[in-house]
Amino acid sequence: MQRRKIINLTAHPILFQNNEHKVYEVEPSGLVISAKPKEIICEERDGLVIIKKEFHPVPSRDLPFFQLKSEYPNAIFVGSIVTAQAYPGDIFALIPVRGFEKVPRTKRRYRDDKFLTF
Repeated sequence: MQRRKIINLTAHPILFQNNEHKVYEVEPSGLVISAKPKEIICEERDGLVIIKKEFHPVPSRDLPFFQLKSEYPNAIFVGSIVTAQAYPGDIFALIPVRGFEKVPRTKRRYRDDKFLTF
């Protein structure tokens, strides 16, 4: 089965591993997507503040991203967990291969058949 094209929206190369245990690298696309955090106060009680954090797109990156997305409509766009939260359904976070969860990032391998969305 041929995989969809994976487009890397981070600043560093990403190592993927397929179901046949073949490891390959996807270089950065040249477009790095980021997001900005916003704290939402959920509750205040007895001197405690309970918040949730939301991540929102950085508008200056939207146009280049959506142009790239229109060029490659069937591609999988991967980024950080933060950007996956800011662009749910458009940018996906990575899932490590079992046994590679706690290795240094430069040696970590990610699945090319399963991605995380928010």
